Amino acid sequence: MSVEVMEEEWLYSEGQVRALLEWVRGRAGAERSVYPFMCIVAEQALRPSEAQALRVSDVDLPVHGWGKLNVRSRRTASEIPLKPRLVEFLREWISEAGLREGDLLFPSRGGRPLSTPEYQRVWEQAQEAVLPRDERYSWRLGEPISSASPAW
Repeated sequence: MSVEVMEEEWLYSEGQVRALLEWVRGRAGAERSVYPFMCIVAEQALRPSEAQALRVSDVDLPVHGWGKLNVRSRRTASEIPLKPRLVEFLREWISEAGLREGDLLFPSRGGRPLSTPEYQRVWEQAQEAVLPRDERYSWRLGEPISSASPAW
């Protein structure tokens, strides 16, 4: 199995991630799935392709306690625990967006998967607005990052 290892200096700090997500929350525009998509990618260290494929049926969101996120890639399936605050966040998102059991969790307009250009454009705008030029790594969306206290 191949694993990509990155130097810590190439990862955004918790504060940077929080600031980027806060900017995205207010400016995702017509594509309202971008903010919850980016939150889950950041918090759960998912690849964007994994998050794009998620359906409402892939999340277990109990009324109280920890939930589960069932992630599938080409060759594997993983069950990832969701902290109670993420469970509540996703419950609110699903309700607000009017999503149903078989729907994509982060659809673009028309119910299609959120496209890479849609979220990358917002991510690049967030970096330009929030980070000094020497701290921008636009290609890093989807790399393993962690945020213990995200903006949501």
